[in-house]
Amino acid sequence: MRRRLLIVDDDKQMVRTLVDVMRLHGWEADGTHSGETAVDAVRERDYAVVLMDVRMTGINGLEAFKAMKAVRPGVRVILMTAYTASEILAEAEREGALRILSKPVALEGLIEVLMQATAESRRVLVVDDDAAFLQTLRKVLEQNGYATFTAPTLDEALE
Repeated sequence: MRRRLLIVDDDKQMVRTLVDVMRLHGWEADGTHSGETAVDAVRERDYAVVLMDVRMTGINGLEAFKAMKAVRPGVRVILMTAYTASEILAEAEREGALRILSKPVALEGLIEVLMQATAESRRVLVVDDDAAFLQTLRKVLEQNGYATFTAPTLDEALE
C-alpha cells in the first residue's frame, strides 16, 4: 500500500525536491504552493500526512492547518519552519500538529518522522456503562481520526 503525502511550501523548488525524494521512498506525494490550495487538496483527497511550511504568502501554515481540520478533523500535519515564532508554534501544538521541524529539514530525519506518523496506532477502546455517553464519545473520537472500539462492561472490554 502506498501512503499519500501532501507537501506544502511557497518555495517551489523545495516542493519539487521533496516530492521527488518522497516518491523515491515509496510515497505517493503531491505538492502545492499555498495554504489555500493545500486546503482544497485535503478536501479532495485523504492524505496520510501533510508536511507544510508555517510561513507562506496568503494564509500561513497554521491557518491552513485549522482550515484542514474543519474539512477533515483527523488530518495529520507536520509543520516546518525556519523561524522561531514561539506564539505560532505553541498554537500549532495546541491545535494538534504532530511535529514541528526546523528548516532546512534533514531528509533522513524527515523520512523517519513520516514513518512514525503513519505507523502510530490511532485506535481507542472506550468502556462505559452509559450507552449514550459511549456513543457520543465514540462519535467525537471517530471525527478526529481514531478507530474506536466500545464495550459497556470491563469484562467485555477484556474479551
